[in-house]
Amino acid sequence: MKNLLKLIMIVSFTLTLIACGRMGDLVPDTDTQAASENATSSTD
Repeated sequence: MKNLLKLIMIVSFTLTLIACGRMGDLVPDTDTQAASENATSSTD
């Protein structure tokens, strides 16, 4: 029973790390697009 609990904990931990790694930065796309548009417009 303890082995099953350890296995579940390891699997859930690795899935959590994989999911967080796939998400990338937690910044909405609208903010990054607005920042890049402001940067390009200020250089013109």
